[in-house]
This record gives sequence, structure tokens and C-alpha cells, in this order.
Amino acid sequence: MELEKKTLNHEDLNDIILGAHFYACGGGGALENGKELLKEIEKHFNSESEVQIQYVELAEVKDTDQLPVMAAMGAPQKFLEKDYSQSPISAFNALEKLSKTQFATLSPVETGPIAYGMSLLVAAAKGIPIVNGDGGGRAFPCLQLSTFANINLESPIAVAPGRATA
Repeated sequence: MELEKKTLNHEDLNDIILGAHFYACGGGGALENGKELLKEIEKHFNSESEVQIQYVELAEVKDTDQLPVMAAMGAPQKFLEKDYSQSPISAFNALEKLSKTQFATLSPVETGPIAYGMSLLVAAAKGIPIVNGDGGGRAFPCLQLSTFANINLESPIAVAPGRATA
């Protein structure tokens, strides 16, 4: 039995960016960052009305799937000045090449316009779904506070595949 495909349209993406900004309380980048990423997403479609990105629930990700997370480090205002619109895609492509893996889905690492916007941009460029959610469940100031890297979890998830966690 094949699951029904769930998709997000342009209005949904705009709402996601706005909601990510609201819930991140200023962390995870400014609303302006998310809006700029939304403009880049639109370039992968013929028109705004054709924008459509598939999403999956975390429970739909197989235990054997590798799930890369999208994140950025640095000052959000510099991202706007330096135009980082292609770096999430090139970083994702480099990770696939380096790991010799073709990823079937991806996820934002935290709540915020940049993490969600980058994940949605890569999903649009690669034609793959995004996971409905994020690993951090909030915006966080440093990577070791993410649930993916938190060694205090009962079953921590390694930030670097193949490397032991403490």
C-alpha cells in the first residue's frame, strides 16, 4: 500500500517561514532570511502557483535511512549580504558525494527561518520530501544543545555518522 503524498504549496511555505520565525523567538535567523530563501525556492518552479514540496512524517522515515539535517552557522545579517542562496544545495550535494549516499529526505536541525528555509530550498532543488518537524524543537545557540548531539539523551543521535558519541 502506497502512502498518499502530502505536499506544501507556496502559501504553506510562507506560513512555515512565518511560524518558524515566531516560534524561534528571534533565534534561527530573521524573517527576512526566510523570505529570501522562499524567493530562491520559487526559482525552482515555473510559477508561484506551481510551487509544491512533498513532506513526510518522521514515522515514515525508515530506520535504515540516513537523515541529513540542514543548518547554518554565522550571523544571519551576513547571509543576506553575502547571498548564501546556493550554499545549502552545494553543501547537500557535497555530502551526498562524500558519503556516497543519495538521501531520500532531509530535515531542518532547529526551528527558525534559516533552517526551515534551507531545508525547503534543498527539497525543491532535489525533488525530495522534507520531514515534518525539526530535531531541536526550538532554536538553539550552539550545536551541542541540539537533540541530535545531546549526549544526555537515552539514545543520542551521532552528529558525525560512523563516529562514536561520548
